Amino acid sequence: MEIAKQGLKLLSTALKASPIPDPFKSAVTAIPDIALQIIEIVDAVKGNVEDAKTLALYIANVTETAMRPFENKPAGELERSPDTKKRLQEFQGVLEKIEEDMQILIARRLGRRVLSYAADASKLATMKQNVDDAINRLQLEIVVAVGHDVDVMRQDQSCMFEDQRQMNQDQRQMNQDQRQMNQDQRIAIQDQAERDHMAAEQRTQQQLLMIRQPDMTRQERIVSEGWRHSSGAVSDDNYSFRRTIVSLASSVL
Repeated sequence: MEIAKQGLKLLSTALKASPIPDPFKSAVTAIPDIALQIIEIVDAVKGNVEDAKTLALYIANVTETAMRPFENKPAGELERSPDTKKRLQEFQGVLEKIEEDMQILIARRLGRRVLSYAADASKLATMKQNVDDAINRLQLEIVVAVGHDVDVMRQDQSCMFEDQRQMNQDQRQMNQDQRQMNQDQRIAIQDQAERDHMAAEQRTQQQLLMIRQPDMTRQERIVSEGWRHSSGAVSDDNYSFRRTIVSLASSVL
């Protein structure tokens, strides 16, 4: 019994020091204190109340198991579960009723000469069933709240995966655009190289024409000089001379 008492006292101290927000904290901190009072009621009796002590120890153990997680439970998790407060208050009410009934049972048992164990066993069984039902509903509500948090986490992860998928798709599009730009740039460079090559060929042809131009001028000058010297009266000699000049010029050309 002393170990159970010490465990409930430590739990009560920890819960009172925890940052549990109102309106949850009043019920959370009251529950271990009520369970402790039930143990003290039956532990103070020196008579034959082993069945009541067994129930009190059971209540102490399940209370510590059910309430210990609230010591470090985030406030947001409690607030997201609107029925948690209701289940805590329900559990608190069950323990308060057990405390009251236990006092009556102990007092009646001590005042009777003939004990009715069957009636007392039925009452104790009802008390235990009420505790189990209250704790089951409380733990179920906690599981639902945790499940809600898991759903939220999964939804957040799904959004993260979708964002990552979109980022990857955007990156692939950027890479494709970059490849297209590089290809366009290579085509532009090739086109420019072809234009430069054609321009170089044109310049080469022009330079060749310029190199041949003096010879053509000299040939034209020979023809011109020949005609100038042969100007005057037309005679057979002059005519032959002009024909010779034209032939020479043609051979040069």
